[in-house]
Amino acid sequence: MRDRTLGTRIIYIRSGRGSACEGGPAGTGMSEDLQAIKQIHDKVKDKVSLEEFKSRIDGKIKEHYGLLSEIGAAKLLAREMGATFEAPPQMSLKIKNLVPGMESVDVAGRVVSIYGVRSFNRESFSGKVSNILVMDETGSVRVVLWGEKAEPVERGTINRGDIVQIRSGYTRTGLSGEVEVHVGRRGRILVNPAISEPMPELQETKVKIKDIQVGMRDVTVEGVISAISNVRTFNRPDGAGGKVATVFLKDDTGETRVSLWNEKAEGLERIPKGSLVRIVGAYVKGGLNERPELHCSSSSQIVLIEPSKDLQFGSVQSVVRISELTDNMPSVDIRGRVERVLGRRSFTRLNGQEGKVANVIVSDGSGQVRVVLWGNAADAAAALEEGSRVTVENAYTKFGMNQELEVHVGWRGRLLVEEEEFIPMVCDLVRGMQGLTLEVGIVEVGLPEEFNDAKLISAVVGDATGRVPAVFWDGHVDPVQELEAGRGLRIRNAKVNDLGEIQVLPESSLEVLDKKVEVLNEDEPKMGLISALQAGRLCRIRACPVALTDLRYTNSFGPDSLLCTCVLDDGSGLIPAIIFGDRCAKLLKDGTGRSIEELRSGFRKGVDMVFIGVVVDGRLRVSGIEVPDPRREAEELIKELKEAS
Repeated sequence: MRDRTLGTRIIYIRSGRGSACEGGPAGTGMSEDLQAIKQIHDKVKDKVSLEEFKSRIDGKIKEHYGLLSEIGAAKLLAREMGATFEAPPQMSLKIKNLVPGMESVDVAGRVVSIYGVRSFNRESFSGKVSNILVMDETGSVRVVLWGEKAEPVERGTINRGDIVQIRSGYTRTGLSGEVEVHVGRRGRILVNPAISEPMPELQETKVKIKDIQVGMRDVTVEGVISAISNVRTFNRPDGAGGKVATVFLKDDTGETRVSLWNEKAEGLERIPKGSLVRIVGAYVKGGLNERPELHCSSSSQIVLIEPSKDLQFGSVQSVVRISELTDNMPSVDIRGRVERVLGRRSFTRLNGQEGKVANVIVSDGSGQVRVVLWGNAADAAAALEEGSRVTVENAYTKFGMNQELEVHVGWRGRLLVEEEEFIPMVCDLVRGMQGLTLEVGIVEVGLPEEFNDAKLISAVVGDATGRVPAVFWDGHVDPVQELEAGRGLRIRNAKVNDLGEIQVLPESSLEVLDKKVEVLNEDEPKMGLISALQAGRLCRIRACPVALTDLRYTNSFGPDSLLCTCVLDDGSGLIPAIIFGDRCAKLLKDGTGRSIEELRSGFRKGVDMVFIGVVVDGRLRVSGIEVPDPRREAEELIKELKEAS
């Protein structure tokens, strides 16, 4: 079977240690797998012979896209014939009973603190690790999540206050001398599972901004973000790099500065000014004039919250039209289009420190103004070009040397470059993508399966651009198994495994939609003209790119990948196209892996290519790019003429 989306053939791979026909340990004449299959067959031997039973195993593996081992397929066959299997006993412990050296530990608790994710490199391997602190009614314990088990923390799908269940963990003595629970390759972590044991609630003491004092720890405060700075980098005395950003938070009693360190500074550009947030686990230090300021480290949390009658701290300033700007405005927001980039330069201040400044001209339809970017804001100007849409926050106004009004962005302000959000479709999926949000329709659903303590169901899903196998785990099995073909699903926080399958994991979320989602049911694209393209039909057009409207790297779904938006022309018309991932390299003279500026200069404008894709919302979502083949095009044209006659 060929999956057009991923452009590769799906190979059914048995996930067991080998064929059941291979030899086992010396002297047995039979593999362990074959012994297990014979034991499973014993439960249904009155219904089917052993040879027939074994012959059906391969078919069952292929039916489920190669996900099953031979033993798993044998169990599924036996269940379909009425056999039952007892689940292995699961050891469940209270935290107070944990001691170092335990294996296959099952423990549950409520998340008290989250310490972020860090990467490490050792001589023989590298990876990532995260720590969380959980508690039950008997105590608390640090849980160490290794490798892919740290992904729920990395993706923000584990929050303070959530209930987590650890399965097949092991205990060790930590650096502090206390027992820790580790979750490695064989372990699992379930977020908010259905468990019968009651869990203690978190005891939070919220404080007002006027009441925070230097030296306080584990502070919880709620307020509205009144200002956000650009992220800046720095070097520590040991040579290691770091990041920090500043926000200003206000409630009905006052305003305070909040410093966000390292990973807490990442993603700040996605939080809009005026957001209502809850900061949990902050600590207080003295800032300018020893005024109390909040600091957020890896164990702190910043949570967006919905406003309510009890949570209203007033509004923040709105965007001002350029024509309405006046001199000496202390805090102003503007939004507009970059007309000119006037360059960036470095200078030395009177105190000997190095400084940076950049100048751009911004217009909004009512007028235009020079925007002067200082310090870290000047670095953000490197990404600007004529036509960029920008928002300037918490700037101030003053007259410049030529006596024209200027907008200045200092340490309290920030410059945001507005980018169109990229939402991948099935044709954009590649192996290793993570944190996906997809809206797909059901094509077909297999039978639910169980092995060890896990439950899964295999399916084929798709959208207007293609089809792809998907695997739904644990709590997502029941909602999926009764769905009819075409029913829509909204999947969040999914990933694509090495087989090219969508994995809807326990920590993913799944919403069954009231509508159907149209799925592409064509396997072969037809040659056509841009002027005659129809939405939802797989097509092949010979065209040349004539304009590059956007080119950028995105790491929202895993490693850096290129995203390109361009305009195609085939002589009959124009159409915008969206191209994601390695396909972008075919539009660029020097491939990928270089700076955006270098890649832009190598854009292959005017070069004939063949683009394969589907028109969605007026744009061609490209699933393949080929070198033109005149012989093939002539054969297709002759075939069409014969069919027409």
